[in-house]
Amino acid sequence: MRARVTLRVVVASTDAPVSAGRHQTIPVEDPTWRDALEAVPRELFLDDTVFRPSGTQWEPVHRHTIGNDEWLRLVYQDTTWVTQIDGVAATRAPGPLADTPPPRPAPFPP
Repeated sequence: MRARVTLRVVVASTDAPVSAGRHQTIPVEDPTWRDALEAVPRELFLDDTVFRPSGTQWEPVHRHTIGNDEWLRLVYQDTTWVTQIDGVAATRAPGPLADTPPPRPAPFPP
């Protein structure tokens, strides 16, 4: 039995707090799209830095800082990774950015 593949879309206005973002999950029923999404390694969709929520801030997490094994564990978690906040890419963030991270969406069922 194949795992259910979904595509998660995050929409956030640049003039609203990050916490105002909306999460939408779109099931991928078309076998062609599902096969393509399953075939491409997730780490290819991300740069080498992402933001993760840390209290009331967004903390940039760098691949070179946490190591390749931990990076891959992080990337393959069933979660949404933020790569840009209010025009600031995670790779260019000077440190944590203040804002209230949105609540995490519920994990996908297996």
